[in-house]
Amino acid sequence: MAVVKADYPEESVTDYKYLGRKKISAQEEQDSFQFVVKEDGKEKNVIVTINHRTQDDKFISLVVEEANP
Repeated sequence: MAVVKADYPEESVTDYKYLGRKKISAQEEQDSFQFVVKEDGKEKNVIVTINHRTQDDKFISLVVEEANP
């Protein structure tokens, strides 16, 4: 949530949902979240993906992107 608020500081996050976990490789997994952000009276979906190592749960990357309508 903090990452989305940092990217959209003036907007309100109205909802979020955990989309699940994918196994990327034997050493890496990806968790995805969908946030609904209200911007100028219109809602937009923002997807956050977090990649981490399976063995020690070490953070690898984080991506924030707007979903296609």
